[in-house]
Parts: sequence; C-alpha cells; structure tokens
Amino acid sequence: MNKFCIEIPEIPKFSDEDNKLLIEKAQQNNKYFAYNIRNNGEVFRDPERGNFGVEGGRRGFFSHRLKEYEEDYEFSKNLIAKNNIGVNWDYVEPVFQKITWGLNPHSDGPERRITLLYNLYGPASTTFYDTKETWRPYRVWLEEDVTPVYKVKMKLNTWYLFHNYEIHSVELDPGVEFRCAFVLNISKAVGSWDDAVSNWKQAFTNL
Repeated sequence: MNKFCIEIPEIPKFSDEDNKLLIEKAQQNNKYFAYNIRNNGEVFRDPERGNFGVEGGRRGFFSHRLKEYEEDYEFSKNLIAKNNIGVNWDYVEPVFQKITWGLNPHSDGPERRITLLYNLYGPASTTFYDTKETWRPYRVWLEEDVTPVYKVKMKLNTWYLFHNYEIHSVELDPGVEFRCAFVLNISKAVGSWDDAVSNWKQAFTNL
C-alpha cells in the first residue's frame, strides 16, 4: 500500500442530485480566498479579486472552510447526513476546494495533515514528490527541487484518503477548466499516515 493516497470505498457516495447541489454551492465563491502560486514559489493571496486568473502567476486555488460560515456548514452537515454518512463533527472540518489550471508542488500545514477528498467535478491527477531539500510545511516547491515518485488519477465521485503532508501537485485533464472537491479534514481524528490508514473510521459514527 502506498503512503500517499488510497481509495476508501466504505464511505457512501453522494447521490447525483446532491452531487449537483454541492457543485452549485462550491461555485458560489464570493466567500473564497484566492491564491495564485507564482513561478518563483511565492504565494499571492488576494481575497478581493477572487475568481480566476489572479495577476502575476499561473495557477489558482480556492478554499472555503465551511465552519466559518454557519449557513454553509449546516448545509454540508445536512447533506452528509442525508447520504447516510455519519461524521464525528468534533474531529472533522468540511472544506470546499476549487482548483483552476492546476496546483504547483506544495506541502500543507500540521492542521491539514490527513484529509478525505471527494472529487465533485473536473477529473484530475495528483503527483507526489520527494526532495533533497529540507522539508517544511506551508511551502510551495519549485519543480527543479522535487522528484516525482507517485502519481494517481483521481476519479470523480470517489472518496480518497489523502496524505497532505507529502509534497503534491494537481494536474487537470486537458480541456478541464477547474476541479471542485468536497474535503473532510480528519487531522484531529488521526495521527500519522499509518494511523490514518488503520483508524480513519474514528472520524465517523456509523462505519
């Protein structure tokens, strides 16, 4: 078993109707922060511009932490319950994620070590990397400083256990404008990747 990303078929999928509702909700991105990762590895953040194509860079990323907005938080909790997914909300944070054009190699922070990711729209691949540089969180890595070690084609309407601490990038399929995903951050429910593989069900009440 790899240490990067694995399918989790035990978690129920969203119905087609609710999948569309989630995409529509994620498209309401007036609350999103806009990030654009420049070629030199800096991260440009501008909540005023939002949307696509922030100036000065090449790739965009949008993340909406639902707990910060009561209406959206309740919407996501109700939809999850409707689809018979019993989540232990004391340990789980739901997030909408939208990526345009792709995302450069990067590593996430300790509060986002392990997630469960469900692709709603836009087929994409994720590449994981190794590096001889000193690893650190919250870093965008230049492509010449990393070496690809594992690549996974992430299918739509499929749950994945995802190791966000590993350096990873996102590549959209040709002709795909953006990728939209519903993410459950389960970092509070599990420890290491090995612990997450064995005990991810601790984030749920009915699995």
